[in-house]
Amino acid sequence: MDRQESYSLLLSIDGWKNRKSSIEKINTIIYVCEECEAAWLSLDGIFTEEDATAFISYIESLDLITRGVAPDWRRVLEVIDFVRLDDVECIIEKYGIEIVGSYC
Repeated sequence: MDRQESYSLLLSIDGWKNRKSSIEKINTIIYVCEECEAAWLSLDGIFTEEDATAFISYIESLDLITRGVAPDWRRVLEVIDFVRLDDVECIIEKYGIEIVGSYC
């Protein structure tokens, strides 16, 4: 499957929602799928599985949480908003992505 086909497939999944979040400690924006907890470090990456990383493993690798200890998420992550279509409009245009289905 080429990159453009991957984009179309992932965009057509019902209920696909990513949250734009801030990791204050390292001054980074991260995009996290609320359903599967995959994470992406760029908006360009959210359209493909190849660019995804496991959110919990990523946060652990930064020593922001410790396995087996309940994290204080308010100190680790600030949820900004859902990623919206207008956030990725330039990427859609750049790669010629076709939006399939309704996201209402």
